[in-house]
Amino acid sequence: MNTVLKQWNRVPGATCTEREMGRRAGEWLLGLSEAIGARIELASDDCVAIELLESAMRSAGIWDRVQAAVAPVNVGVLTGTIEGERAAEALFQEIDVVRGLCVHHALADAHALRAAYRAVTRPQRVIFLDFDGVLHPESVTPSSSNRFEYAADLEHMLTPWPDVRIVVHSSWRVDHSVEQLRALLGVLGPRVIDVTPRLQREDSILAAVEQLRRGGRQLDWCVLDDAPEEFSKVDQARLIVCDPETGVSAQRVQAELRGWLERGGQ
Repeated sequence: MNTVLKQWNRVPGATCTEREMGRRAGEWLLGLSEAIGARIELASDDCVAIELLESAMRSAGIWDRVQAAVAPVNVGVLTGTIEGERAAEALFQEIDVVRGLCVHHALADAHALRAAYRAVTRPQRVIFLDFDGVLHPESVTPSSSNRFEYAADLEHMLTPWPDVRIVVHSSWRVDHSVEQLRALLGVLGPRVIDVTPRLQREDSILAAVEQLRRGGRQLDWCVLDDAPEEFSKVDQARLIVCDPETGVSAQRVQAELRGWLERGGQ
């Protein structure tokens, strides 16, 4: 309850009666349906949410029209999975930092629901991430002030793709726990689901790929690294090579990564 109350009156003039809320929501849905010429799928992971919305629109006298324009879909059977919940939680953490929204804010909940749905219905999407030469110049030392200076570039590119996860194959995984790596990556931290085994660089990635594929889950993955000479088995189309000094800040690298992100989103 406190989570909901602290978000009250964030938008001046937005407070309204149940009847007015039902009218606004109903007219919005009717407009969407008319624009596409078809019924709108109204997704929810809780049937009570649909019942409350119906009640508000009934009080506004608009439900009979809206009922013909929407098709309620309960996606709780999908989003209630471990993978779905993990994706939703990562989204909540990210959207809180980036946009100041938290759980039970309607927009945050909608984004989380979409992230959870995507997580269980699409191939799992993973970036195998190196640090040195990718998130900062390869020459960076532990005391350098520009550590992770390119992390913001990667975060900006991934913002439209909340389902994309990160597995760290950087040598930093040897001296840092997963929790420590998440803390170092800031906003990117919640995306980190694991690190690769302690094998040679390429072998560690391939071993992690096999592990992620267990259970029959499809996997869409790429590698961000600055040492192409380390890779002879990985399909070169999956390898996005960074210049050791400019890392992921380079336009060429961003173009290649954007291509992978957009292909996977289709």
